[in-house]
Amino acid sequence: MGLLSRKTPSFATEAGNRQHAKNARKNAAKARRNGDHEYAQQCEDFAAEADRQADMSKRLGR
Repeated sequence: MGLLSRKTPSFATEAGNRQHAKNARKNAAKARRNGDHEYAQQCEDFAAEADRQADMSKRLGR
């Protein structure tokens, strides 16, 4: 997932946000296995923001 061009997710639907959070967590796990803890932390931060956006989308009914 390209985290270099954007720091916060802004996907239209709850499902999209949840999927991107799931993918970011998978990328974080891979990065940790490979020893890239800085990138893993970026992925975790991105996943947390995607979850927050998903909750917001859910409240907005999207």
